[in-house]
Amino acid sequence: MGVAKGTRAVIRLVFDRLFLLSQAKELTPMPQALIFLLLLSQMMVVFAFPGTPFSETAWTELGIASAPQLQSHTTVAMNNLDDILVFGGSDGGPTVSCELYWYNTALDAWEAQEPIPTGYCVMDHTTVLYNGFAYTFGGKDDSTVVDSLVEYEFDPTMVTNGYHTVIAASGTAPTARMGHVAAVREDGANSYMLVFGGMGAASPFNDLYKYTFATTTWTSLTVADPPEARAYSAGAMRDDGCFFLFGGINPSTNEYYDDFYMYCEGDASWTMLNGTDAPTQLRGASMWTYDGRVMVFGGYSGIWPNDYSSAIYEYNEYHNSWHTVSMSTVPTARYVFGLFHRDDGSSIADVYIVSGRTKYIIESDVWATAYVPIHCPAGQYSGDGITCTDCPVGTYAPTDGMYACLNCSDGTYQDTEGQAVCTECPAGYYGNGTAMTTLEEGCLACPTGTENPYTGMPDLADCTACPAGSYADANGTATCTNCTAGYYSSVVGADDPAVCTECQEAEYAPSGSSECLACPAGTASDQTGQETCPDCPEGYWSAEGSTECSTCPEGEYSAGGGTSTCTPCPVGTYNNITGQNICADCPTGTYNPSTGSDDISSCLACGIGTYQPNTGASDILECVSCLPGTYNDQTGQEACTDCARGYYNPSTGSVDISACLECSAGTYNNFTGQPDVSACLTCDVGTYSAAAAPLCTDCPAGTYNPDLGMTTIDDCHDCVAYKYSDPGAEFCLSCGPTEWSPEGSAVCYPCTGDPDKCECGAGQYRAIDASGNCHDCIVGYYCVIGEKLACPEGQMSFGNASYCFDCLDGWVCDSGVGTPCFDGQYALNHETCEDCIPGAACNAGALFTCPAGSWGNGTEWCYSCLPGTITATDGMSSCDTCPDGTTSNYRRDACVDCPAGEYSVGGVACMSCPVGTYNPTPGSSNCDPCPVDTYGEVMALKACHDCPTGTTTGGATGVSDPALCV
Repeated sequence: MGVAKGTRAVIRLVFDRLFLLSQAKELTPMPQALIFLLLLSQMMVVFAFPGTPFSETAWTELGIASAPQLQSHTTVAMNNLDDILVFGGSDGGPTVSCELYWYNTALDAWEAQEPIPTGYCVMDHTTVLYNGFAYTFGGKDDSTVVDSLVEYEFDPTMVTNGYHTVIAASGTAPTARMGHVAAVREDGANSYMLVFGGMGAASPFNDLYKYTFATTTWTSLTVADPPEARAYSAGAMRDDGCFFLFGGINPSTNEYYDDFYMYCEGDASWTMLNGTDAPTQLRGASMWTYDGRVMVFGGYSGIWPNDYSSAIYEYNEYHNSWHTVSMSTVPTARYVFGLFHRDDGSSIADVYIVSGRTKYIIESDVWATAYVPIHCPAGQYSGDGITCTDCPVGTYAPTDGMYACLNCSDGTYQDTEGQAVCTECPAGYYGNGTAMTTLEEGCLACPTGTENPYTGMPDLADCTACPAGSYADANGTATCTNCTAGYYSSVVGADDPAVCTECQEAEYAPSGSSECLACPAGTASDQTGQETCPDCPEGYWSAEGSTECSTCPEGEYSAGGGTSTCTPCPVGTYNNITGQNICADCPTGTYNPSTGSDDISSCLACGIGTYQPNTGASDILECVSCLPGTYNDQTGQEACTDCARGYYNPSTGSVDISACLECSAGTYNNFTGQPDVSACLTCDVGTYSAAAAPLCTDCPAGTYNPDLGMTTIDDCHDCVAYKYSDPGAEFCLSCGPTEWSPEGSAVCYPCTGDPDKCECGAGQYRAIDASGNCHDCIVGYYCVIGEKLACPEGQMSFGNASYCFDCLDGWVCDSGVGTPCFDGQYALNHETCEDCIPGAACNAGALFTCPAGSWGNGTEWCYSCLPGTITATDGMSSCDTCPDGTTSNYRRDACVDCPAGEYSVGGVACMSCPVGTYNPTPGSSNCDPCPVDTYGEVMALKACHDCPTGTTTGGATGVSDPALCV
C-alpha cells in the first residue's frame, strides 16, 4: 500500500522545513525549478496511502479538513511522495481555479500552494500517467477550448510547481476539445494513449486518436461502427489493449446514453457490448479496469429522484452482464469528479475519488477503497461474478478466474468437488463418456488379447491387439506379456501363454519375438531355447546357423571374437601358429610387403647404408638411409653407427667408417654423430688443438693466448713481469698493490721493500718517469691495480677515479668525458644536446611533454591555459579559445557550458547576467531583457519575477526595480 505513514511523515516534515528555511530573509532562496509544476492545463490529484490497507467492502473518507471545493473533471495522478495534488477545475462558477492544493500526509490536512500562472488553468480535461510522467490533453480555460498536450514531471520536494513541457507532437492531432476520454496502453516502446470524443466550442465528436509516446506522434484511427458523438463518457484501457466506453451525453441535443462499447487494438470496428442489468444512462461517471473486469462509479442520469449515483457497477465479459457492487459505506452520490486507480501489481488495487458535484453542493472530500473484483481460484468458478463456487464432481476449473467449470473429457473422471484437474483412466482402461464422476463409471477395462499402455485414453480403439511374440490373459492389461527369451509366437492378439514355442539348436529368440532367428555368422549354439548365440572366441570363426566354431589357419587371425571369417596377416607381419587373434610384427631392420605370411622368413633384411628402427615395416621404402654424421656397414640393422668425437660426416647413406672426416687443427668436436663441418668449433682464446680433437688443450699457467683457433702450444705467450695467469688464460692479470712477479709467472710474490716492485693505490696508474712511479687517473679513465683503463661506452668519470659510472641524466658522453646540456636543451640518447621542441619544456637536460590544460614553447617551463582557453591533449604549443557560451573547467582541458543565469563571449570566464536581464538556458552567449510586466532586481537570474497582481511595467522590458511595476 505504498510507503509507511511514519516514513512519509518524516520525509514530508524534512521538505517542509527546507521550504521554510529557503524563504527566510537572511538566507538565499532555494533555486526554482527550471519549469513550472504542472502540465499547466490540468487539475491533478495525487494520493497519499495510509499505513493500513483500505477496506475491500467499504469506502474510507480521507483528509476532510480544508479540502478544495472543485468540480468539472478534476484530473488525478500520483507523485513519488504519495501526496494528493489538486490543480485547476471549477468551483461551480464560470472561472477556472488556478490554485494548487496538496494533501499533507504528515499533518493529515489540505494546504494551498502558490498559484499557477493565469492562462494555463483548465477544466474538463484529461490526465494519464505513463513512465513516471503525467500527460494532460485539452480542456477549457475561462473562455476557450484548448488542444495542448503537456508532459509534467513531479517535483519530489513539493516546494516548486514541478516541471512541464508542452509537446510539439507530429502527425494528425485531435482538434481542441473538452469532456473527452483518454486512456493508456503500456506496451514497452509501443506504449500509446487513446483519446475519444468530447466536444468543441459547439458540437460533440465521436472520433478516435492514438498518441505514441516513444515517437511523440498523433494518429487518427479510422474504425467502423463508432459510438454516437458524445462528451463526458466514462472510459478505461484493459491490460490486453482493449478500450471500453460507457454512457455520456450529446450536449447539442441533451440526449443521454446508456450504451457500452469496446475497441481492441487492431480491430476494424467498434463492438457494442451493453449486457444485461446494465447501469442506467450516465454522464460524468468514471471507469477503471482490473483483472479483466470493468468497473464504473458515480455519474449523473438526469432521471429524478435518483439522478446522482454513488454505486460501483462491475461488468462480467464472460456472461455479458453487469452487477452492482455492495459497499457498507459509500461517498455522497456525485459526478464530474476525479478518480485514480492505483494498481501496483499486488493483490490489492486501491481506488480514490476526489471532489465533484453532488445534488446540492460541490464536494471538498477524498474517498478511497481497496475493492477488487472477485477472482476465483482454480477448482472454483463464479457464475454470477459475485461469489465463488466449487466445481461439481465430473467437472474441473484448470485456472484462476474461471466463470464456468469444464466437463471432464472422455477418458477422465472426477469424484471430488472443487478440483483443478480430472483424474485420467489408468493404463489398461478406456473412457466411457464425458463428465464421469467415478472410476467405475468412467473407465472400462480393455479385453484379453489387447493392451493400452497410456492413461486417459477415450476409446475402445485405444486397446490394441497384442503384437506377435506377446499375449494378455486378463482384462485391463496395460502392457502385453512378452514370450520369454528362447521362445516365439506368430499369433497377433494372443490371450494364452501356451502360444509361445521353444527355438531349436543354432537358433535364438529375444524376449517378445515373433520368430526364431538363425545364429549370426561369428556365433554358434548347440542348445535349444536360447536368448542369444555365444560369440566365437578370438582365433575362431563361424558361418550363419552354426552349432560350433572353427580355428583360424596359419597366416590368418581373428581378433575380438564373434567373427564370420579369418583375416590374412597384413603386410609387415606373419603368423606360424593356428587359432591366433593377432599376427607378429616383423623385427626391426626388416620389412615384409606380402599379406598372409606364415613364417618369419617372409621378413626381408634392409641393406647396408640403411636402417629400420620400427617393427612391422611393410615396404623397402621404410628402410631409411643413414643420416649425415652416421654410417652402416651391415644389413638388417635397427640403427646406424655415429661418427666418433672429433669427426663429422656430411653424406647420407654412408656404408663405411671412412665417410667420417677429421676436424682440422685449431677446432674441436666433443659430440658423436655430427653431420657438418660446422660441428667443428674453433678453439677459444687461451687454448689450442691438433686435428680430430674432441677437446681443446688449455695454455699452461704463466702464459696466455688472446687469439681463437690456435693449433700448437707455441701459440701460448709468457706473461710479462708484474702479471700472472692460470691455465687457459686469455690475458694475464696484474699482481696486487703489494705484490710482484717475474716474466712467465703463474703466481705473484710479496714485495721485498723495493719501491719499483710495489703497486700504486686506487685511482692511480703505474708509469715510471721523472715525476714518479704512480700518477692520478685522468678524466674519461679509471685506474685499478696500477693500470689505466678507458671508461666503457655510455659511462663517464671525473678523474682520479677507480671506477666509471653511467652517463648522467641530461648529459652527453664521449670517450668517457661527460658534458651537461644547457636549459632549453635536452640530451638525446646521451649523444647530442638538442633544442627543446614546441609543446614541451626542457630543464636539467631533460624533455617534459606539456600535459593537457597547459602549453609550452620549448623553453624551461610549461604554462597553464588562461580562463576561457583549453588544451584538450598533451604536447600543445598554444591554447584554444572556448566557444561563446562556455568557459574552461578548472583543469583547463575541456570547455563547459556557462550555467543558467550567466553568459560568456570570446573565451572568457562566465559572467552573471546584469540586473533587468535573465538567461534560463545553460551555454548561452547573451542574456535577454526581462519581458513586459516582469522585473529582475538581482544579477544572475534564471527567470524574471512577475509584477505584483494588478501592476504593469507599461510595456517596458528589462525592468530591474519592482518599484517600476505600477
